[in-house]
Parts: sequence; structure tokens; C-alpha cells
Amino acid sequence: MDNAKPTAAMLEWLKWISAGGEISHSIGSKPEAKKTRKRYGYDMDSKLVNAGLITYERIKASEKYDIYKRVARLTPAGMEAIGVKAE
Repeated sequence: MDNAKPTAAMLEWLKWISAGGEISHSIGSKPEAKKTRKRYGYDMDSKLVNAGLITYERIKASEKYDIYKRVARLTPAGMEAIGVKAE
């Protein structure tokens, strides 16, 4: 799927991520995440990773405790797909 053209659903996810939206298991309780996941399915994040459009970054979520969360970041290919110039 590396050279496949992103679908409309993939592009919508990429735009959502670029606007600050998060993909993670912990966000699943938020209403907008439930709506988005229900609409596109639970495996859209893996489709985006496999297509090389996003990557995950592990960041520390708590100063007091040793807790981390995964945050999706657009790759240069992902930025190009939604028309944003990669820096």
C-alpha cells in the first residue's frame, strides 16, 4: 500500500491529526473519537502507518509518574498528501 493513493477517509484523518487531533487508545472515551473511530473503523491508524503517512512518537504524559502516551505525527508523505509543505 506504500504507493497507493490515500483514500478520502485517510485524508480526513490526516487533516484531523494535523489540526491537533490524537489517535490513541486512551482517547477512545471522548465523543469525537468514538464518532471518528465508528465511522472509519478501528484499524485506520494502522492503515496510515503502513502507508507511511503517519508515525508514532512516545511522549511522557506525566511529570510525577512514569506514564507515556503515543502521539501520531504526520510524515513528510502525509503532509504532502494533504497539501502541507514539509519543513
